[in-house]
Amino acid sequence: VASCRALRMDLPWTAAEVRQGILDVIRDNELGACYIRPIAYVGYHKLGIDPKLRKEAHHGVIHSRV
Repeated sequence: VASCRALRMDLPWTAAEVRQGILDVIRDNELGACYIRPIAYVGYHKLGIDPKLRKEAHHGVIHSRV
């Protein structure tokens, strides 16, 4: 979340919601040990973090994956 703020990407999720999403993935997949790397990016077809793309790429929709 802090990295997104530094890049002027306004996530529609709080840090607590991201954390809960990670915990849900671990629980739902019954993982005892794992490495999780959540990512956030702008646009649909091209991964990007450029803040200028927020307005240009499909209305600046920010996506996230865990």
